[in-house]
Amino acid sequence: MAVIAVVEDDISIGNLLKRILSAEGFTVRLYLTAENFLNDFFEYERKCDLLILDIMLPGMDGVMACRFLREREVDIPILMLTALSEEEDEVEEANKAEKLQSDLDEHRSVIETLRGKLNEVNLLNAKLLFTNKLFRKYG
Repeated sequence: MAVIAVVEDDISIGNLLKRILSAEGFTVRLYLTAENFLNDFFEYERKCDLLILDIMLPGMDGVMACRFLREREVDIPILMLTALSEEEDEVEEANKAEKLQSDLDEHRSVIETLRGKLNEVNLLNAKLLFTNKLFRKYG
């Protein structure tokens, strides 16, 4: 089965991604920093089939890590995570958009699973916010 590396400094998000992807049958390695991932990848040759990389990381951020890999011609698909739309231009530049589409096609099931689960989380968060507002107003 495919190995997916997840670089996410928020442990709760990282663990959520790990649970979702593991339930789909993937082997998941979780890293809290880009430096830890890169050390594993280059020093210990722990390769992966897909890298899910948060943009906002302490130390080396996701865009810098992506550029670092691409400058060394590392040819693994990279899926960037961000909540900030203004960073999309940086991601596109760093990840070379023409390669990204073919990578996404290869990992469509991962993306569809993530999208579905994240939509569930967003829906749950929206329900909780609505419930909290009602409670504050009428509770």
